[in-house]
Amino acid sequence: MTMDKQYFQTYFNRDFQGMDSLLNEILFPVFGKFKFSEGYDILTADSTIKQKAAEANIQEIKHAGTFEIVGATIKVFEVTLADNCKISRSRIGIQRLIRQYVDRFEGAFMIFRYAKPKNRSWRFSYVEKRTSQTDSTTAKRYTYLFGKDYSCHTAGERFHKLATDEKTLKNIDIAFSVEALSKAFFDDYKKQYEKFCKFVYENKADTQYFGAAFATYDDKTVRDYVKKMLGRIVFLHFLQKKGWLGVPVDRTDWTGGNLNFMQTLYSKANPAQKENFLDKVLEPLFFNCL
Repeated sequence: MTMDKQYFQTYFNRDFQGMDSLLNEILFPVFGKFKFSEGYDILTADSTIKQKAAEANIQEIKHAGTFEIVGATIKVFEVTLADNCKISRSRIGIQRLIRQYVDRFEGAFMIFRYAKPKNRSWRFSYVEKRTSQTDSTTAKRYTYLFGKDYSCHTAGERFHKLATDEKTLKNIDIAFSVEALSKAFFDDYKKQYEKFCKFVYENKADTQYFGAAFATYDDKTVRDYVKKMLGRIVFLHFLQKKGWLGVPVDRTDWTGGNLNFMQTLYSKANPAQKENFLDKVLEPLFFNCL
C-alpha cells in the first residue's frame, strides 16, 4: 500500500466510513497498530459529561483508544452529532465540552461525525495541550473538514508528512499548526501568482486592462493586476467555503449554498465562456453581482 498524499486525500473525500475503517486505513498505518490500546465509552462513565453533551447536540462520545508516541500519548475520540445539529451553531457548546475534558490528557484526535453520515461532512480535529504551565495552559484546536464537497488537498499533505516523520508531540504540532498551513498556502499562492504574471506577459494580454505596454513579466502593472485578480478569486472561494454562493432563492436563512460553486460554474460554462472564463464569467461575477 502506497501512503502518498493522494491516498490520504482520496480517503478523506469519502463519507465517514466508521472508526474501524479510519483506524485501519489511516491511523494505524501512520502511528502503528502495536502502539495502540483500546479505550472506553466516556458517556456511560460520567453522567455530567453526558448531560452537557446532550445540550451541545452530541449523541455520544467514545474513547476509541490511545496511541503511544515518543514521550507522550494521543487519545482518539469519536464524537457522534445529532443529524439535525448545525455545527456552526453548536460549535461553542461542543468546544466547551471538549476543552473541559482536554485537561485530562496531553493531546487528542477528535472525529466529529453525524449519526447518519451518508452525504454529510465530517471533521478531524487535533486538540493539543502543552504539558507545562510556563509553556501554555490553553488547549489549541486545529480542524479539517472532510467529505465529498471538500478537496482535502492540505489534509493529504499533512497526513503524508506525519506518516514520514518521527511520531513526537512536537512533530504532530508542526504538522497541524496554523503557521505550517499558512506557509504551505502562501508558498503555493506565490507559485500561482508568478505563473499568472508570466502568462500575462508572454501572451501579450489586451492592453485595455493595463493602459500601456509592459517590458517584463515583473512589471508593476502586471503584478498589480494579478494581485487584484487572485485576491478576488480567493474571496470567492472564501464565500464558497462558507456556503454563501449558489444559495437557493427561497432560503431565507442563507444556508444550502453550493460548496463546489466555482467548479460548478466552470463545468456548466459553454465552450466560448471556458475559452475566456475570466472575461465572460468571473468579471461579471466580480463587478455585477458582488
